[in-house]
Amino acid sequence: MSSPTDTAVGMFSAWEFRCVGIAYFIFGSAGVLANAFTILTFMRESPISSPRHILQLNMAIANLLVCAPFPFSGLSSFRGKWLFGDLGCQLYGTESFLGGMAATTFIPVVCIEHYLVSCRKDFYDTISSGTWWTVAMLCWMYASLWAILPLFGWNSYDVESSGIACGINWLRKDSNHMTYLQAMVITWLILFAMAFYGLYQSRVYWESVQTKADPKPDTKNWFTERQQAWICLAFMGIMCVGFGPYAILGAWAALTDSTTVSTLAIIIPSLACKASSSLYPIPYIVASDRFRAAYLGYRVSEQEAKAN
Repeated sequence: MSSPTDTAVGMFSAWEFRCVGIAYFIFGSAGVLANAFTILTFMRESPISSPRHILQLNMAIANLLVCAPFPFSGLSSFRGKWLFGDLGCQLYGTESFLGGMAATTFIPVVCIEHYLVSCRKDFYDTISSGTWWTVAMLCWMYASLWAILPLFGWNSYDVESSGIACGINWLRKDSNHMTYLQAMVITWLILFAMAFYGLYQSRVYWESVQTKADPKPDTKNWFTERQQAWICLAFMGIMCVGFGPYAILGAWAALTDSTTVSTLAIIIPSLACKASSSLYPIPYIVASDRFRAAYLGYRVSEQEAKAN
């Protein structure tokens, strides 16, 4: 592995690295707990009836994986250097990138699913739960492919220029690395364009509905269709905030000849991903009192469900 100091400028002091380590533990712990509670709520209470819960459950698992390796980067931050060797770097990079790719895949797919529910209901009703589990499996396979390819030579994982975490080597300028980034960006753009188109069409559909009040959901669904549209939009916004810094870093690396980056510039994207991952339960909590109660550990009885 190349030395991180060869590509880093403005290295942090020991005190600043300790602050980053604290941030890793705070954001990482919050993300793991927030998404773990979401997973438990979906498994225990089924706030969204099958098969619509399948993709959202897998999305929460993906967001949990984004935060899961925080102890490794957090402990390394306290020492100001990567502590877990080359094998640990490859494992950390693969797991982190798997979680990130899965999260940024499931969120647009959830938006596309909402479009089908809103605008293609007859077609959606013909899709079985097994089909949606297959879609979820394909999303994981897609994310796994992008995460594993660097291990086989298309791009690579290395200690980041901050020296405290591992990830995709953004600063390499050879064709092997650049073609990987270009292919990933193109597939992302296609998927995101489909998601935003679906959300736009859903908004047009709901604006065409004459009644201002959205019908209350039945006891099997804790959210109205309007609420789910806003939840999907919130997911896309959180994703843009959380993964936007990585997009900026990737674009900068691809469009410039520079092979150096500041320590702050390389740390912000990683912390933003982990910090944003704890925000995904918020749209559910805001939209539904029942979800909020279940999320906080209160079991919702059938009588309470009917009353709401």
